[in-house]
Amino acid sequence: MSENFEKYLEQELELVMQQEQYRSLKSYTSDFVDFSSNDYLGFAKQDYALSVSASGSTGSRLITGNSAELQALEKQIATWKNTEASLFFGSGYLANLGTISALAGPRDVIFSDEYNHSCILDGIRLSGAKKFFYENLNYQHLYSLLKTHRHKYRNAFVISDSVFSMQGTCVDVEKLYELKKDFDLFLYLDEAHATGVFAKNGAGLFAQELEKKSDLKNAIDIQMGTFSKACAVEGAYVAGSYQLIDFLINKARTFIYSTAPAPVVVTLVRKNLQLLINAQDKRKQLHENIKYFEQGLKTIKCDFTHQASPIFAINFSSNQEVLVLSKKLLEQKLLVKAIRPPTVKRPCLRVCIHASHSKEDLDALLAQLAPST
Repeated sequence: MSENFEKYLEQELELVMQQEQYRSLKSYTSDFVDFSSNDYLGFAKQDYALSVSASGSTGSRLITGNSAELQALEKQIATWKNTEASLFFGSGYLANLGTISALAGPRDVIFSDEYNHSCILDGIRLSGAKKFFYENLNYQHLYSLLKTHRHKYRNAFVISDSVFSMQGTCVDVEKLYELKKDFDLFLYLDEAHATGVFAKNGAGLFAQELEKKSDLKNAIDIQMGTFSKACAVEGAYVAGSYQLIDFLINKARTFIYSTAPAPVVVTLVRKNLQLLINAQDKRKQLHENIKYFEQGLKTIKCDFTHQASPIFAINFSSNQEVLVLSKKLLEQKLLVKAIRPPTVKRPCLRVCIHASHSKEDLDALLAQLAPST
């Protein structure tokens, strides 16, 4: 490595440190109480004895990487999501990046919630479409943008997380559907943090809304979700019509040019997905824990953001304040990560509630979050 290049890297890292945004990789032992991971149903620590026929998939899906087991998984996903078809991607990032950039182009417009995940924002940039960002969950602002700009473009997409990964708040599918009918939109929903958490079968927030109101059936055109959170493996899916999936097989570059998943990954996803579908008791326990923790935060008058999901943002005024408390919690064997700008607007502790948490675990964290008197 040249001296000039090394100096450049040192200067850039020094700037990151000065801004209190420096990050490093750490690993944690099992004696920590985990309030940071997305393992909402507690599946990640299961011990499997698996028998697989091969260690690698040998190539991309369109060359040699396709398999009957992978296609069986995609049928399983489509049945679970109540759609015609689905497509497996290597990660949620690849799914959003490839799908959004394939669907939209320079003649189109995308309206995105400002708090959508980074992979959505990168997919929008890569698409070349005109983009507008509406204030988080502010549908009046979205309406105003649509009224002003929709008519200028060929196709219009509204893209939103169903559960926002840092704030724990939830989208209003019904309000988006009303706007869809008024403005001729395509709706794209990222169910990453809702998968496994909502609906009787864990199919997500949209599925839960459908259980209440069947007339929403045609509301969402593109459903995306991941297997790396409540499902506790890796990979992602896009679910929708036969034509959508056929289109993505031919147009989504992150699908076309990626090696297919290893057989062991496909096997694990199929096993854990079936567990997730049947995990009604764990979902019930999860939501009981969520309500208990929410009430506890209200009791201690904590400044937090949350809505029905397992994710709570405990808000702070400075990076230093949140970093000090995160370190203090680690000393108490409570794993709660500090999240800082630019990932979020306000520094916060991101707390993830799990079905496996005991009341004692929750009380221990609440005691540390309570303001000192």
